[in-house]
Amino acid sequence: MAGPAQRLPTVSIVLPTYNEVENIGPYFDALRAAAPDAVVLVVDDNPVNRKLVERYLRKLGYEDLSMASHG
Repeated sequence: MAGPAQRLPTVSIVLPTYNEVENIGPYFDALRAAAPDAVVLVVDDNPVNRKLVERYLRKLGYEDLSMASHG
C-alpha cells in the first residue's frame, strides 16, 4: 500500500529586471537549467512590457507561463 502522496516544496523566484525583454533571457535560461519543470509567473505593471516578455519567452520555448499586472 502506498503512503500519502508527497508534496514537493514550492519555490518562488523573484527576478527584478530593467529593460526586461533585453535582459530576461539569460535569467530564464539559468532557471530552465536549474528547474526545467518550473511554472513561470511574470508580473509587470506595463501591459506592453508584459506582452513583449511573454512573446519573447514563448519564442525561447517557455509554454507554461502566467502573466499578471500586480502581485
